[in-house]
Amino acid sequence: MVDYGFGQEQFESQRLLETETTTFIRIRRVLSTSFGGVFDSDGFVEAQDGARLIGKDNTTVYLSFTRQISEVDQVFYGFELHRGDGNKNRVLCVGHGASEEWTVGPPRSPIKEAGVTGWVVTSEFNGEENRLLNLAELGPETGDVVFCVAKITFRENNEDKIEVFKNPGSLLDESKCESFVTGYGNFSFDRVSLANFEGDKSFRVDHIHFGTNFPAVTRHQWDSN
Repeated sequence: MVDYGFGQEQFESQRLLETETTTFIRIRRVLSTSFGGVFDSDGFVEAQDGARLIGKDNTTVYLSFTRQISEVDQVFYGFELHRGDGNKNRVLCVGHGASEEWTVGPPRSPIKEAGVTGWVVTSEFNGEENRLLNLAELGPETGDVVFCVAKITFRENNEDKIEVFKNPGSLLDESKCESFVTGYGNFSFDRVSLANFEGDKSFRVDHIHFGTNFPAVTRHQWDSN
């Protein structure tokens, strides 16, 4: 399910997003940032680098999703936020096996000798030159279903703050939850992606929600319990 909990407009899809691959798969969905659209109507859209992005200064966006991986200790997969296409435009990735460094290109290719991450939150867009910005580890990789919540506070001079909660202790009261990851950078975005590269694993993501406060993106988990 994908749910935009803004204003009176809502979009839902009951389709579970799942990727199973031995090659390279990236499913990408462009969000509505047009004039009068879901995010624009609530004042979350601004122009950056010639594009209309979700990320207006002094606003906060919450998003949540559930994820599960069928096999651990394999190669890359992740839930991603992008600003346009291309790996360099990946502003956020909650996943595993991201390359630490890339060639200059074009085309840009991962330098496998530089190593890959574990289960982490990263940003390629905010990394220095051709290096990945590793925001923090999420702990040991697990095949269990994990509920993730991200809070992005957009601030002036692209000094945005992101907080990621993993299986938060409360589904209704944010003050009772401790963020697993806190990072800073430019996190404006206009699309969501699911990536699953190589291996024989399945990567499942469901219940993607966007909202203006913590309960707006967590309440569905409470209701389902």
